[in-house]
Amino acid sequence: MATSHSTIVSHHEVEPGSLAQYVFGFVWSLILTGVAYWLVSEHVASHHNALPHRVVLPILGALAIVQAMIQLIFFLHVGEERKPRWKSMVLWLTIVVILIVVLGSLWVMDNLNRHMRTQTEITNYMQDQDSL
Repeated sequence: MATSHSTIVSHHEVEPGSLAQYVFGFVWSLILTGVAYWLVSEHVASHHNALPHRVVLPILGALAIVQAMIQLIFFLHVGEERKPRWKSMVLWLTIVVILIVVLGSLWVMDNLNRHMRTQTEITNYMQDQDSL
């Protein structure tokens, strides 16, 4: 009885990015961080009068999304891997978890804000309870 042993070898060569790609990603990350810092510092220095919150928050969100994409592309090399795309699957799972945490937190804070009582209402309630 002849047995045949076959060994399957999988060669996954990870090609690191070039120094130019890392420097490009790093410089853009610094620029985006600097722009976000400048925007917030100007907003606070002007006592929230230079730009309203409804303008500053979407701009900061957009800057954060662009910076995350730069980090994923230039440092984590997402999209460059061959099949199976484990990095992409982990990325999507991470995005779903972050969305659940962020949206859940916003929902809880909004719910608390809506159901929060004022100090006058609390005082009146306490006085009513003392008279019982």
